[in-house]
Amino acid sequence: MNRLPVLSLDSIFLFPRCDNQLSLDNNSYSSYWKKIILRSLKSHAGRLLIVPNKEKISGDLKDYPIIGTLAEINLDTFVENSKLIIDSLKQIHFRGLERVKVINLKEKDDFLEGEWEILLEKEIDEDSLNELTEKFVRHLPEILERTKLSSIEKLPYMTMMRGNISNLIDFITQNSREVDMLTKWKILTSLDLGERLEILLSIPDRQRIEKDIEKETSEEIKNQQEEYYLREKIKAIEKRLKNKKNAGGSEIGKYLERLEKKSLS
Repeated sequence: MNRLPVLSLDSIFLFPRCDNQLSLDNNSYSSYWKKIILRSLKSHAGRLLIVPNKEKISGDLKDYPIIGTLAEINLDTFVENSKLIIDSLKQIHFRGLERVKVINLKEKDDFLEGEWEILLEKEIDEDSLNELTEKFVRHLPEILERTKLSSIEKLPYMTMMRGNISNLIDFITQNSREVDMLTKWKILTSLDLGERLEILLSIPDRQRIEKDIEKETSEEIKNQQEEYYLREKIKAIEKRLKNKKNAGGSEIGKYLERLEKKSLS
């Protein structure tokens, strides 16, 4: 099996049959990334293995197998000019090809290379696929609302993918900023279409949560203001009653004193 350079990233995810880009501008890893990309272009026809940096996602994932994407570099130039082109680039474009398991990692000339095995999606019968497709379509407005994908991002791919919900789930997951890194990793590593759909559907509605928090906060502030107003009002009433009592007690005392004098005379 051919070995390919391994590019471990924590800033982006790349899913099969999806495009993504890596910024090479003002990044401490840019020079290292460019060397890997150059090796890929010169020695492997622009192919490489892109894997998520599991340590940046969660420390609990370090013992899990390395799952990533077989990718190719989208660079419209001749290989002979690739170094000059790459040195001048601010970003590089990748095209995801297949889900893969990366094995037998070895270091070569300060770079990681690995072998790879294509991971095939779990087979399901036609009735199950139709059921999942109907479920996806039924929840699609909710999914798009939660993932906050603009129409520019979502509509062309929905047409191009021709209703392939496996590709659509991957595309939505990769491109949504509302999907956290751990959830992206779970969907990338899952070979069960039904499971991937359930993970996507379980994404919290951040906008609804924020509205609920804002409402609860507003109500709490309102209650605190009402309590403060009532306490201050009670204080004012008690003060006025106390003043009235003192004033009233003085007049009554004088009246009783006059009555007592009259009774003695």
